[in-house]
Amino acid sequence: MGTWILILFFALSAVELTAQTKRNMGAVRLLDQEEIVLDGILDEPVWQRAPVAGDFLQQEPNEGAPATEVTEVRILFDSSHLYIGAICKDSDPTHILTTSLVRDFSLLENDTFEVVFDPFDDNRNGFLFAITPDGAKRDVQITNDGDNTNPNWDAVWSVRTHRNEEGWTTELVIPLKTLRFPADFARPWGINFSRRNRWKNEVSVWNLVPRRYSLTRVSLAGSLNGLEQVQPGRNLKLTPYGLFEYSRTAGQDDTELKGGMDLKYGLTTTLTLDLTLNTDFSEVEVDEQRVNLTRFPLFFPEKRIFFLESADIFHFGVRPTEKGGGPNAEEFIGFFSRRIGLSSDKNPLPIWGGARLTGRSGSYSLGLLQFFTREEEEPEPFPSTGYTVLRLKKDILRQSDVGVLLMNRSGESGDYTRMIGSDLNFEFLDRLSLTSFLAKSFTPGVEESDYSGKVFAGWSDNLLQVFSTYIDIGENVDDSMSFVPRKGVRLVRSSFYLRPRPKVPWVREFAPHVSHRYIMNRDFDLRTERTHIGLWTYFHNGSRFEVFQNREFQVLDERFRIHPRVILPVANYSYNNFVVQYFHNPSSSLFGNIRYSWGDFWSGSIRGLNYGATVRVRPRFFVSVGHQRNW
Repeated sequence: MGTWILILFFALSAVELTAQTKRNMGAVRLLDQEEIVLDGILDEPVWQRAPVAGDFLQQEPNEGAPATEVTEVRILFDSSHLYIGAICKDSDPTHILTTSLVRDFSLLENDTFEVVFDPFDDNRNGFLFAITPDGAKRDVQITNDGDNTNPNWDAVWSVRTHRNEEGWTTELVIPLKTLRFPADFARPWGINFSRRNRWKNEVSVWNLVPRRYSLTRVSLAGSLNGLEQVQPGRNLKLTPYGLFEYSRTAGQDDTELKGGMDLKYGLTTTLTLDLTLNTDFSEVEVDEQRVNLTRFPLFFPEKRIFFLESADIFHFGVRPTEKGGGPNAEEFIGFFSRRIGLSSDKNPLPIWGGARLTGRSGSYSLGLLQFFTREEEEPEPFPSTGYTVLRLKKDILRQSDVGVLLMNRSGESGDYTRMIGSDLNFEFLDRLSLTSFLAKSFTPGVEESDYSGKVFAGWSDNLLQVFSTYIDIGENVDDSMSFVPRKGVRLVRSSFYLRPRPKVPWVREFAPHVSHRYIMNRDFDLRTERTHIGLWTYFHNGSRFEVFQNREFQVLDERFRIHPRVILPVANYSYNNFVVQYFHNPSSSLFGNIRYSWGDFWSGSIRGLNYGATVRVRPRFFVSVGHQRNW
């Protein structure tokens, strides 16, 4: 049996599909006397010397068909910058749409032009830059060939746009040091472009990307030649802050002055060191308020800027592409940075300093994190604590990798918790994914049931998506630096999606789907079962509608206080509920959503209504309102 598995493994490695023949374009170096005036108008003579990337192909709605609007792109460079010029023609410029000027805007709601670079030419890592016709910017850091994307990465770059009677044009200037490529790199870069025409809901690309992927799939990019002699330069950024506080209580004045700084420095062209002292998180966006009707903690994402940049390299556990659209899929996240700076009962602790080293060297990716919190006496005594994380990954085959994760939390009192884990991730045929991990935690006094592991297999193409996962989480797995909502369980999750596109008026795609979750205890006794059956309908204008049913089975081993006046007794519970929801075209000046649910809930019943609306006086002003209620 083992022999046949090895034969299959090497056969898949040998027949991995590569993308269609890659398109090529060249970049032109500016001469000493030539200069680009950043105004969004491609009127400098040097633009006419640059080769044109055109003949875009539709990704949506008709994959591979010629784009219905003309897009032309040219690239220039000098010793320190890249210059990208794009002409985006539109048959009806009055429909050109920008809904917001905020950074990291939503791609789905705007006309956009996007460019993605793979400066390592490794088909895995890259950077995406997107703009709207009114100059709003979005930048994204890409890892794992688009499986992980980090829109919280904010680079230094500039853009100007210009509207005219034929459409709109743009000029982008990107410092070479922003792209962090090796100094001795002598191969072509990966590059691709995308254009979104919102009033037609059409997406076109230069080098064809199947609609099941986005532009972040850097392995499907074309090639950019002519940059073999450029140097990336070093990156240095210092951000100091000062804070003065004054308060008066019961006639007594109290003042406090404090300060700190963040420092970013490029140790090499591909390794970046970040330092922080007396870290201040006052600018962090607050969490969305949510009502928890479950027995387990809700997942709230990290929002502190320092932890968000290069966060993908530290990811270990259930990958974003493995969720298959199922609900509550965050079963295990090996390193969860929100645990840093929180006490055991989730009170905030001041961070006096930390460091992070991230980057690449050849086929290796490195992430090293070290943080320290101050000692606290109120509201409870908490010693100064150090947090250490080491993540190392090695690229293997064409689209696969193997990695290790080491974590340590130690306090002044000598207490500690540690975890060590390894993961193995394969991708074949651009459609088949096989991933796994195994981790063990070390806690004083705990000798057993401290392992966690996962095996995942998934297939994804334009018509069919099938996922299946087995996850095993021990009762004594430590979660002081991880997110583990439910311990002592064995979980099996599967999902099945069809994405047919029949020729039905107004409808672009149907998506019937089924997902199933089966959760057992350590003795393989059923504790939770959930079946989700639904149908998405996607319309040509961007609206979408879903109807689905959830069938649930829950075993309560102990009483559950779901409300101050309601305690559910120990018993087995089975119930059904139904949901209908609609999301209107998000590019409209007035759009919204509505969701209505009804059915059984534990030993009773439930009805829920959730709706919201947004009015835009675009692109500089909008008002949103939302309301949620459960009966």
